[in-house]
Amino acid sequence: MVVDGLTVGGVVLCGGRSRRIGSSEAWLQRMVRIVGEVVEPVVVAGRRNQSLPELPEGVAVVCDAVEDAGPLAGITNANALCYKLNQRQIPCIVVKP
Repeated sequence: MVVDGLTVGGVVLCGGRSRRIGSSEAWLQRMVRIVGEVVEPVVVAGRRNQSLPELPEGVAVVCDAVEDAGPLAGITNANALCYKLNQRQIPCIVVKP
């Protein structure tokens, strides 16, 4: 999706420890699918050594550089990846409840 010459990408944050609702790989796959239907590219931001389900081709994955730094770290890392890919983007943030 392009808005005013800028590519709109999506960031799905999944780096939490899932203490409240437990792990849900199906949730992550569903969010990636829904976000991918609206914007491209989609970046999944998670913690280091996190087990992730199979994701669609073209979905980028970025890991937190600092452990337990919170969602802002995931957003920062996803934006840094977009910069490395040389894409001007406005991320769309999806936070896991």
